[in-house]
Amino acid sequence: MSKSNDLIYPPQNILQPSIIEKNYELIILWMLRNNDSCGWSDFTDYMDDQLIPESTLSNYLRTLKRQGYIEKPERNKYEITSEGKIRLNELLYLKETGGSALNYPPKIITKSRNYDHWILWMLYNNDSCRWSDFTSDPLNINQSSLSKNIKRLTDEDLIRNENKEYIITPLGKSEYFKVLKDYELDRQSILEEESKRIQEFTNFSNEFFDKYEIDDDGIKFRFLSNVLKLNYSKVENLLEEEETFNKILLFLSINHPDQYPDYVSPERFAHEYNLKKTTLDFFIEKIVEEEFYDTKFFKLEVAPNKIFYLQAGEKIEKVLRAIVDDYMTRYTYLNNLYRNIPKNGPELTISNIIEQIVNEICSNLFHEELKDVLRKFLPEYIKDLAYTIETEKKLISDDNKLENLIWQTISDEFESLSTLLANREEDTGEVIYGLDHNMFEALDIYYLYKLDYIENNELKEEIRPINQEIFNQIFVELRKGDLSRAEIMYNENKSQFDENECLIIEDLISTSSGKFNKSLRLTENLIETNPESYIGYLLNAITLFKMDRLNDCIDILSEGFKRTSNKLLKIQKAQALIKMDEVKEALALIEEELTNFPNDFLLLRTKFLAMLCEKGVYYGHPDKYIEFANSILKLKPENKEILILKAMILAIAKRVKDAEKVIREDINFVINPYEENPTIDTSLAYISVYLNLTKGLYIDALKVANHCLVSYPNNPISYITKAFIIGYALIFDWEISEANVDNFKGLIDKAMHYEPIMFNQAIYIQFKAYILRELGNSEEAYDVIEEAIELYNKDFDFYRTKIFFLLSNGRDNEALKLLDSIINDFPKRKISINKLKSFIYFKIQDFNQGLKVIDEVIEEAPNEKHLHNNKALILAKLNREEEAIESIKKLIEIDPQDGNSYDTYGEILMEFGRYEDALEKLEEAERLDPNGWYICHTYQKMANCYEKLGLPNKARECGEKLNSAEKRRGVFYKEIYEKKSSNQSNY
Repeated sequence: MSKSNDLIYPPQNILQPSIIEKNYELIILWMLRNNDSCGWSDFTDYMDDQLIPESTLSNYLRTLKRQGYIEKPERNKYEITSEGKIRLNELLYLKETGGSALNYPPKIITKSRNYDHWILWMLYNNDSCRWSDFTSDPLNINQSSLSKNIKRLTDEDLIRNENKEYIITPLGKSEYFKVLKDYELDRQSILEEESKRIQEFTNFSNEFFDKYEIDDDGIKFRFLSNVLKLNYSKVENLLEEEETFNKILLFLSINHPDQYPDYVSPERFAHEYNLKKTTLDFFIEKIVEEEFYDTKFFKLEVAPNKIFYLQAGEKIEKVLRAIVDDYMTRYTYLNNLYRNIPKNGPELTISNIIEQIVNEICSNLFHEELKDVLRKFLPEYIKDLAYTIETEKKLISDDNKLENLIWQTISDEFESLSTLLANREEDTGEVIYGLDHNMFEALDIYYLYKLDYIENNELKEEIRPINQEIFNQIFVELRKGDLSRAEIMYNENKSQFDENECLIIEDLISTSSGKFNKSLRLTENLIETNPESYIGYLLNAITLFKMDRLNDCIDILSEGFKRTSNKLLKIQKAQALIKMDEVKEALALIEEELTNFPNDFLLLRTKFLAMLCEKGVYYGHPDKYIEFANSILKLKPENKEILILKAMILAIAKRVKDAEKVIREDINFVINPYEENPTIDTSLAYISVYLNLTKGLYIDALKVANHCLVSYPNNPISYITKAFIIGYALIFDWEISEANVDNFKGLIDKAMHYEPIMFNQAIYIQFKAYILRELGNSEEAYDVIEEAIELYNKDFDFYRTKIFFLLSNGRDNEALKLLDSIINDFPKRKISINKLKSFIYFKIQDFNQGLKVIDEVIEEAPNEKHLHNNKALILAKLNREEEAIESIKKLIEIDPQDGNSYDTYGEILMEFGRYEDALEKLEEAERLDPNGWYICHTYQKMANCYEKLGLPNKARECGEKLNSAEKRRGVFYKEIYEKKSSNQSNY
């Protein structure tokens, strides 16, 4: 039934159950039972809402079809079968009775307490499971253990989370059968379990064999083996019909050495099976060359156009490998034995060994007529075997390399979300760790607020209170954070101030107390009583800024500009523009004012703030920003806010020793005593903690955080600073007694309680989500980042985190939908959004769509390197060589000193088999930056090229370079932190 008003939907107790989550299997079967048929959109769209998420629907339809519950008689038309009606009745009965249809592991498995095995068993023997299925009877896995096991299995791509339901992946199914062999199950039981997996393919396989008259059991067996290992979902974006893919696998299954001398040429096969030869050639090449799958195939080339295919790991190849290994081991031992007996020792040469191998394998494995073919094949096979054994490192597939590279080209989108990589300081070799740096924007020193403006001489001159001394004393108490003392002092001396001065002081106290609505009323009164003064407009705008009402902030400043063109109003407008992602406009506004006031401190500080929004701050190139900070410090050498911002830039750029020098020597920061200035002290404490954790010194960090918490118990930064330590302690298993999830969440909650600014609250929640995800609590992390977005939906960074979570969990289509839904809300992020989309399309192998989104923005940003990089890689995947090369040359024109561009150039030339040309470009990449982030990929690709060119010694040299680079580039955090824990220094 096509989409129409006549479509019948399930009742609300099925569509929207009050307690339990939706049962998508029940919804699909109910709809098909009560309608003649349904199409895809019938399941996804319901009263302008989404009924079933597309990724979830795809999985359920495929599973139900293979189980025989539904059928697809034609494109986009689904119908229920008689077995499906029986299943529907079972589900309806279970819904009414509250029963469970889940299958649980037998005692022989549950008694082992290996939760990985429990989870794999549950997900293989059920369509899907929810979190509660593992934590409730009869399994009762505790939350902490379940988190770790789910995270590990997800990271290894053995299971996947789709809309809060866990399912097993094809790789997970393979692992499941390996797990069965760990238990004392009889062989028949294991075969029965394996037959269940094969049963998934039985219906369509029998139809397929009947349709194409396949009678040979050997071909049938190899075909089923290929189907189980080479999953169609990997290429479904390139091949619309699964049957076409099955035909390609059949070609591999037919042209096997066992079938010799029978052979079916590509031309004949394409004709007989109604398949385009170009399609067959393309996919055979990609499969055999391991570009789509990790499964390796060896080629026996009988004639230039007559090739037989042998799959690595199948029985015949395992036997061949054992025989070759035995002969090669014998050759090595005997050569050493007879080295000093040249005359009497037997003559041992590789040629002799190969001849012996050929004679043996052609008597029991291969047809006698294949001897000549095997003599040519074995040298390369031996090289492959020897290289694998010697290096103990399998070369990654081209697809994985390209995906890794394209991910690196957009790493700026997710750089702050990664805790996996570490670098070394160039001068000391000390390991430096990358930590989340989003929290810096929540520090009180980041933006200018009311007390900062009040210190400005121009504003002091404008206010000129009657009792300057008392006014100054109140200001000092506010700076100290002693709001009670400031309020008492004001009430005792209120009579000494005029009406406008009272409004200003009361506003300062209200704003410092987080009473923003009261502040708005006071500043509106100030504007009303003195509309010609800019003070009321400025103070009102700052309150709106702190309330994140940025458009209202701009509007009230515009009203002020009608009265006076004051530079303080322009500074505040620039701050609002910066937060609205209008950095260029903010800089233009400030630069215009600097032409009139070139040495104005607040103007220069605001320009500095705008510069901090540039990407260079976060990618190890801080010199420009440090130089500008130093120029401001020439005007005010002792200004601690600029010094702290300078230290922050150095910390983010991983210039740890330089940052520590600023804090210890220039600022002279010590833990005790503090200076009774919470703005300065809490910011310094946070950066000090950040620097200590960057070096792994968590005990020193904890001392700083605890003292800050004691000194400023009502300040949100005190709590978030300690939460920062506890969060990473949970990830890296540091020995901190109070490091547990409840304490971590409690500290975040405390910070939220004392934080009046919603944007800062959202940053705290974002950090909470990040830590929970690292601990394996993916579902909770996803819910938490949703909270952050609900709290503050004007910042792209929170959506970026959500996208990162989606991509990490394999929910690519949901990530694409989210990006499409927000692109109009963040016009300044259009390029970033399209870069992300192009990566996702590359990841799911929808190359044409990936190219389309890049072309939509590349004219707007012709010098954006990552766009050209991604475009070149995608064009290479589309086999459009000339355009790919043209695109990469454009990339090199933009920045000829960027080694990554040459690395990409080499990658693309490899795609087209031009290995010598590729080596030339890869060597240039190495020359330009032997320590570049990409260098490990470069050495890996160089090894591949040399291997393809038949130069194994050169390949080994590159393997050695790769090992050295990996050690130089970084290690896993946990290993280093464990070493650091026994080597803590005193702060």
